[in-house]
Amino acid sequence: AISHHVNVNARAVKDGWLASNMASYSFFQKGISPVSTSLLSVPNEKYRGEGAELLTNNIKGAIGNLIDGNWLGFRENHMEALFEFDGNTTIKEVLISINKSVNSYLVPPVSVELFAGNDTLQLKSIKKIIPPALVESDLKGNKNETISIPIDGIKNKYIKIKALNNPKLPKWHRGKGEKGWLFIDEIFFY
Repeated sequence: AISHHVNVNARAVKDGWLASNMASYSFFQKGISPVSTSLLSVPNEKYRGEGAELLTNNIKGAIGNLIDGNWLGFRENHMEALFEFDGNTTIKEVLISINKSVNSYLVPPVSVELFAGNDTLQLKSIKKIIPPALVESDLKGNKNETISIPIDGIKNKYIKIKALNNPKLPKWHRGKGEKGWLFIDEIFFY
């Protein structure tokens, strides 16, 4: 059985021929659609796409093509977005889809925090996760990666997500000490 998200690796082979390079694809179930989506922080001016709606439009960004209009890029500001739901739907997981290309400064957030409530002025922190720290072997590759945040089934009207981009790339990176980029193309709710 396939869960909410699956990665498929494929290669073409034929007797007497060299095998093709490995191709990787990510597939996602649509999930629960919010009533509205709004950005509370401003992405970089070059990577704003169509704005907040890009996060829940079910159109994946192309890996290796950051200017296809399907990515939001954050470097100067952290990513902060607010999602409104009908308040009757139970949400048990949030899945954030990012572009990870460490050699190109595209790195996962250093933390992701979820807030929930029925009033935007009284949202409470319900979960905070710290993704694994970068390691030098992360320099290889350019891929779609997901951050899964399981939560106790909530039925709140609002969910706010705050993802902190990496403020200082590690000493083994060619951009050591510089800020990393956080590129997000979709956020799914299940």
